[in-house]
This record gives sequence, C-alpha cells and structure tokens, in this order.
Amino acid sequence: MSPNSPRSSQRPRSCPAGRLLRRGICLLLPLLALSSSAGAEHRARLVSEGFLLAGYVSGVSSSDPSPDGRFIVFVACESSDECYLASARRFAAPGEVPQALAGPVHGFSVLGAGIDYEIAGDSRRVVYMASSDSATPDDLWSVAIDGSSAPVRLNSALLTGEEVDDFEITQDGQQVVFELQRPGTDAMMRVAIDGAGGATLLDEGDNFRWELFPAASGNPRLFYFADTDGNDQLEILTVYLSSPPPFPLWAGQLRVGTSLSSVEIAPDGDRIVFTGDLDSEGVAELYSIRADSTNSPQQLSPSLVSGGNVVTFNLSSDGRAVFLADAEVDERFDLWSAPIDDSAAPIKISGTLISGGDVRSARVSGEWAAYIADAQVDNREELWSVPADGHAAPTRRSDTVPSGRD
Repeated sequence: MSPNSPRSSQRPRSCPAGRLLRRGICLLLPLLALSSSAGAEHRARLVSEGFLLAGYVSGVSSSDPSPDGRFIVFVACESSDECYLASARRFAAPGEVPQALAGPVHGFSVLGAGIDYEIAGDSRRVVYMASSDSATPDDLWSVAIDGSSAPVRLNSALLTGEEVDDFEITQDGQQVVFELQRPGTDAMMRVAIDGAGGATLLDEGDNFRWELFPAASGNPRLFYFADTDGNDQLEILTVYLSSPPPFPLWAGQLRVGTSLSSVEIAPDGDRIVFTGDLDSEGVAELYSIRADSTNSPQQLSPSLVSGGNVVTFNLSSDGRAVFLADAEVDERFDLWSAPIDDSAAPIKISGTLISGGDVRSARVSGEWAAYIADAQVDNREELWSVPADGHAAPTRRSDTVPSGRD
C-alpha cells in the first residue's frame, strides 16, 4: 500500500498552540470555554467582549491559554482580512477588555484569515508571522504577552525573493529558530526571543526538514535533514544553537528523491526516529539514528511484503516505537513495536486479526498503546489496549458492540 493512499496516516510535525503549520497544515480548533471550580467569579465569560468593533474571532487561528494559565491569546479579524493579535487575562476584573498585541496586520488566508502564532513556554512572549501589507511576505515578530512593550521584528529586512517559511520557540522560551527561504540556498536562523543581538545563521542549504530537540537534552539543539552541497542528496545533521557550526550524524547521504514522512525525537534526546523510503523508492520504512555522534540509520521495521509500508508511529516512554504497517499482507494493517535503539527485533503486538480485519489507528501514552481495530468481527471497530513491549495480549476496552455498530 502506498503511504499516500487514503488509508494512510502520515503525521505532520505537531503544531504548538496557535499554529497553522506551513510545512503541513495543521488547523487547531478554537478554545470553546475555560472554567474553574474555584468560585463564581471564575465562571466562563465572553473573553472578546468590548474588543471587537466590526469583526470576528478567527476560526482558523486557535484561541489558546498561556502555559501558566494567566492569559488567553486569540486572533480577531475584520472583513478586510486585517487581523489583530490580542490577549486577555484569564480571570480579568469585570469590565477589563483584552489587550491588542499587534494589528491591524495581515497574516495568512487559508480557509479564512488568521495569524500564525506561538506562545513561549515561559508565558512571557508571543511570536507570530504577519505583514502590514497583504502583498508583501510576512515578517517574524515577538511581543510581550501582556502588551507591555511594542512588537519587535526578529528577522532582518527581507530582500527580494526572501520569505520566512516556518519557526519554532525553544522549550525554555529564550530563543526562536526559523527557516528563511531565499533565492539560491535557504537558511536556518536563530534569534533571541526579544530580538536582542539580531538573527544569526545556523546553516545553509535546500530541502530542510527540521526539529528542535526536547528540553531534557540540555543545550538547545536543532536536528535536520538538508542538501547543503547542492547535489540533491540529503544529509543528516545537528547543530547547537549557541555554538555552530553543525556536525553530521551520518557520513553518508540519502539518495536523490528520498521521501521523508514523520520525524520524532526521543524525550531524552538520545535518538531520532523517522519514516522514509531510504532503501527502496516508494517503500516507507522505520529508522532511528543516534543524536550524539556520527553513526548510521538503523532500520526498526520488519521486512515488508510487496506493497507494504509503515504509515505512522508513536514513541513510548520505555524507549520503543509503536508503528502501524501492512508488513505481512498488503493492506492488512497490524500494530508493531520495536526498541528505538535496535537492540531487539520488531514484534507484532495487535495479536491475530480476523480475516479482513485491520488496525485502523493507534495512540501511545506512557508504556501502553490504545488502538481501534476490527479484530474479531470484520468491519466492527472496537477499542483495544496493549503494552508497548507486547508482554501481554491485547485487551478489549470498549463494551460489546451491537451488530452493525462501531
């Protein structure tokens, strides 16, 4: 089965709060209500009251609480597609109106108008992409979440043909990494979240695919695939934000035309796990690579039947990759598990499925996987759970489903 077929579930890079991901659109639903049992004064209220004169709260930019729970950030737009980035204190005094952080500005217009933003992990600032003119590319901006200071531009003035493509804030809320598309070669840049010192270059190349390491890995670091020498072959590299230059994690290069799907970094930052057709064109398999030294990708998935692919995966807290693949029979999907350090062979953890049965989808939390499958009756989908390491058989978690229902 092709990983691009309708049954496939290629996972885009996860979207932080407020984000519309440019490299794989990920729309988040607006926050409908926030409530607290602390007292009557903390009941749900109309957050945008007194702010909107002739407009609407954007339905394609989510409305999100800050990590510390003190603010709600939202986007309000006018009929002209000009938008405002605003914040409101979650438990404001009666009559207190939201604070306009930026606007009127132009953001994106995908299924409606909005602004692509992210709240820093320390809840102090909001980073967003916008321009004053809909005909010009968006700049990258940062503003205090309480509106106590004016927005600052994080990128240098854009030259003809340049465009900020995507960005991410480090988990400590101190730095921003962004991709700058340029004529010729693109660039990965870093900048302090308040703009101090200006943006500095991390690396140059084409076809960047990148992820920030989790905070547990210590010094903020970037992992990425890129063609840095112009030969259309991707390299696998990493760079510490505080101390370029980058260094390769693999001495080799991926073949021309290699397709990469999902990429995920282990919580401890020791390994990167990803899917791609490294060995056979059009056949997506699962790999991992160490993040601390030059080594080579290790295949985690089993040998696949003709037409088979790994379509999605999640990492468990006990160091395993749990993945969905039609490894044994084309278009019959089972749930598999393998240690991400390649210390043991992959195992099938979804048990024996009835003829025609499939695992439809799966999620991992801690050391357990939950999945939906028509395991006992064809086309009767039920909820199951199983340990990520497969030490026990799957358990049905949904009640007995009546005939004809899922």
